[in-house]
Amino acid sequence: MTNAVPAPEGEIVKRPLQFFWLVDYSGSMGGRKIATLNQAIREAIPEVKKAVGTHPEVQIMMRAIKFSDDALWHVGPDAVPLDQFVWPELTIAGGTSTAKAIRKLTDELSIEKMSKKGYPPVCILVSDGFCTDPSEEYNAAIQELEQQPWGKKAVRLSIAIGNESDYDESELLKFVSHKEQVGVLKADTPERLATYIKWASVTASIGASAGKSKGGSAIEDSTNVVMAAPPPPAAPPVTAPVVEPPKPPKSPAPLSAKTATPAAPSQGPPPPAPRFVRYVQPPPRRRGGLLGALGVGTLPPPEPQPLNAKVAVTPAPSGGWMCTNPADNAPMIWIPAGRLEGKTQVQGFWMYQYEVTNEQYHKFVEANPDWKPGGRKAKQLADQDYLNHWRGEDKEFASTEPRAPVAWVSWHAAMAYSNWVGGDLPTNDQWEWAARGGVTGKKFVWGDQWPPPEGAGNFCDQTAKRKFGWTAIDGYDDGYAGTSPVGSFTANGYGLYDMAGNVSEWVKDAYFDSRNLRGGSSYVIGPGALAVSTRDSYYPPLCSGNYGFRCARTP
Repeated sequence: MTNAVPAPEGEIVKRPLQFFWLVDYSGSMGGRKIATLNQAIREAIPEVKKAVGTHPEVQIMMRAIKFSDDALWHVGPDAVPLDQFVWPELTIAGGTSTAKAIRKLTDELSIEKMSKKGYPPVCILVSDGFCTDPSEEYNAAIQELEQQPWGKKAVRLSIAIGNESDYDESELLKFVSHKEQVGVLKADTPERLATYIKWASVTASIGASAGKSKGGSAIEDSTNVVMAAPPPPAAPPVTAPVVEPPKPPKSPAPLSAKTATPAAPSQGPPPPAPRFVRYVQPPPRRRGGLLGALGVGTLPPPEPQPLNAKVAVTPAPSGGWMCTNPADNAPMIWIPAGRLEGKTQVQGFWMYQYEVTNEQYHKFVEANPDWKPGGRKAKQLADQDYLNHWRGEDKEFASTEPRAPVAWVSWHAAMAYSNWVGGDLPTNDQWEWAARGGVTGKKFVWGDQWPPPEGAGNFCDQTAKRKFGWTAIDGYDDGYAGTSPVGSFTANGYGLYDMAGNVSEWVKDAYFDSRNLRGGSSYVIGPGALAVSTRDSYYPPLCSGNYGFRCARTP
């Protein structure tokens, strides 16, 4: 595609520069992340127009591929000239199949569809986490892209959204053309995300349009394109909004470590027995005047109600200590204090031995009708999928058996239950320290072996493949297509069960306005998603059949 454009000094031949966005719109992109991304791309377009305005020979053509469970056109399939490009609002849905997006891009970069006289295309991948594709499928998609001549010529950049432990940098780096010059752009705040989107859009466009080759054809390799250095990562950070973040004594910066210092369980002296306080919502207070006569009341704040039952601390089979929460009869394990590599000190705390079950959560909603499906708080603080399996809409995957973990609960619901039983959700640091079980520097709860050893946990296995047709872990079969009764597999060194697999577990920490999930689930496939350091994040009201939780209690 070439167009002649008159200019004072003569005729200028426009050469196309194809620009592709590959944007993750999976569920974890909810809330402020997707809103920031939408706004940043819209703000980047005028910057690109201004930057290439002095190059009338460049005709930028824009397209966008969005990907979650599948890869779809967000802008396309026909390319839109830059001066006509408008970014449509992007909303969240589904999982993260990056490989499908890369294959869709590869198809568009075929020789048959690209102009021989075009500039190197610009391709920017924006994602916030691990893809749900098996690593071999992702690697194959990258290889196919690089075997495509225009794929090899393309200027390819990756923008990673989140903390470094939220994503696999090595996987995102495989997409990048300028690995040493640029690497993966790490956007750990909304402001940095906006900065990198603008920088990548402008710099890649200028760099690609400056590339020349012999005979007027496009350059042979994108590495010949000179890229300016990205903005320094030390840009002033902006603290993400949090809801009363935990402040353990002497706890420094948020966790960035991937290994732990050994802290093998030992009997030692017993820790102090926890004192439990349940927070109960009193009835509305009757208001005076006309509103009171009409029966309108005000809702007072929840009141603490001490649970006076004696809590006995007894030896645990794992070699440590345990007790039982009198509020829901849940066994709790004492997690000794220790230090994660990176100098993050974790104080000793109590952790539920098992994920919260359907049976336990049922007692909670009976005592708190506002949290029943259709209840006032459920409508306000959970999406329409809340407790789907209890309503018969997801019984095949999320089990309704009393001892199976409760699923389809939002972060708000998990917090409400935790407070009701006198506890809290664990922090990211607490969860990882407990999950490691005293093991030093291992990738997974069970060690470094992949595929997992028999009995390691409930993951996306061959049983799930036979029942649902899903891609599954090769050579692993735990016997459950969906969730399993808690405690069905091997405990870790502290005596905690299901710290990998079954359901992903909500934790207290915030990222943007999302909340973190840990531990993978019976839905996940790849080793990245099951690594003990992995964090995912989702919008707090979001509910899913593989989201559950367990409680913690800090003395």
